[in-house]
Amino acid sequence: MMNSQSGNNGNDKSRIRILCRRAEKWDLVVESTYSNNRGLYCVKIGTPHGSVYCITKSYQYKNLASFPKNVVQRAYSRSSSLGIFFGDDLYMGDGYVFTSDTVHDYGIENRGGSDKDDRKIWVDIGLEDGVNFGDFVTGREFPE
Repeated sequence: MMNSQSGNNGNDKSRIRILCRRAEKWDLVVESTYSNNRGLYCVKIGTPHGSVYCITKSYQYKNLASFPKNVVQRAYSRSSSLGIFFGDDLYMGDGYVFTSDTVHDYGIENRGGSDKDDRKIWVDIGLEDGVNFGDFVTGREFPE
């Protein structure tokens, strides 16, 4: 069941909401969603292999997955995985899963946003450190 919180904007809501609907079609559980004053930014999806805190991005940049630091910390403190999906359609093959330990311990922090009030700390990790979301869900491959 989705635990939506109020405060949506036109950007993130559509991709995160699409991901929530996709997860339910994949017979996965939307355990909770997370939002801030700008809207939804993360969904916790229950899989046969544990919970995955997922975000969405329009596109890949330099073969990196970039996670907001607060999402990394939340997943790490709960020993859960992290997931990222790229694009607008959000199929299982468009996503990657990482252990929160790997992202927490080996990810590189950077500051995103050009406006002082809009800056966030992001944690970047190479896509090669993750596995395909579909492979993870089906048990074919797990991140190290």
